Amino acid sequence: VTGIDLAEGMLEQARAKLVGHPRPPRFLTGDAVDPPFARRSFDAVVSRYLLWTLRDAPAALRRWHELLRPGGVLVAVDGQWFAPEADASATGPGPATDRQQHFAEAYDEGAVSHLDFARADVEGICAAWEEAGFVAVRADPLPELLALDRAHGVAPGHSPQLLHRFTARRAD
Repeated sequence: VTGIDLAEGMLEQARAKLVGHPRPPRFLTGDAVDPPFARRSFDAVVSRYLLWTLRDAPAALRRWHELLRPGGVLVAVDGQWFAPEADASATGPGPATDRQQHFAEAYDEGAVSHLDFARADVEGICAAWEEAGFVAVRADPLPELLALDRAHGVAPGHSPQLLHRFTARRAD
């Protein structure tokens, strides 16, 4: 298992969570759009809350397709973080928290316009996966996670929302 991120701080957090693990994954600095690995070197490519951040989603998907061995799977869990209905309720009742305000400033219209999937709907994401060569593309809503988030809360400055599990595979 290999994890990559461009942010060393995120890699440090991941390593810290797995101190003492008998078989920890390796964590490397790398760009999700163009991971530094040989073609056909993975059985699975998995991401969580990454799709919306991709500055060149078509290139990333083509590269992930190359990284997979025949029959390999692509799995992603993500939400529609910048959908119009999400924007309208992003701050929830009352004033925005400091974190929400920071997020809104960091991801202003100029920034979001450079992120291919930031406002993409489920159908658009699935179509992009198919265009990249993936087969058996699916998007399954995860209402059970929404219920858990509502019951137990989410990270400060975030609002619960329906997530989807996207799955596909590279043809044999």
